[in-house]
Amino acid sequence: MYCNLTLPSYTADIVDIGIQNTDFNYIINVGTMMMIMVLIGVLATIALSYLSSKVSSAYGRDLRKMTYEKILKFSNFELNKISRSSLITRNTNDVYQIQTFLAMLFTTILFAPILGIGSIIKALELGTNLLWIIVVTFISVVYLLG
Repeated sequence: MYCNLTLPSYTADIVDIGIQNTDFNYIINVGTMMMIMVLIGVLATIALSYLSSKVSSAYGRDLRKMTYEKILKFSNFELNKISRSSLITRNTNDVYQIQTFLAMLFTTILFAPILGIGSIIKALELGTNLLWIIVVTFISVVYLLG
C-alpha cells in the first residue's frame, strides 16, 4: 500500500531536514504525517481483512447449504455407499479449506499486485536510477507466471 511505502521518505526527511537543522516543529509535523499514514494503513488493512472474511464466510455458508441440500437428495443406496463421517468431513472440513483459501486469496494474493504497482509509482516519484531493476523484475515475474 502506498501509505507503507511513504514512511521511509518521511523518516529520511526527519533525519535530513529536521535533525540536521534542529527544527523540532518540522520533526513533529513530519511525525504527525507519519502517524496519519500509519493510521490510514491500519484502517485499510482492517477493512481488507473484514471484507475478505465477509466474502469468504458468505461463500462458505452458501457452499455448505448447497452441499447439505445435495446430500438430502441422496437415496438410501447412495447414503449406504458413502460413510456418514465422509459426508460430515465434506460438509465441514473441505468447505472450511476452501473458505480459508478464499480469505488468504483476498488478503494476500490480491494485495501483492497493488503493493507492486504502488512500489513502481513510488520509485517513479523518487526518480531513482535503479528503476530498471524494478522493471526487469516485474517483467521476469510476469514471464515466469505467464
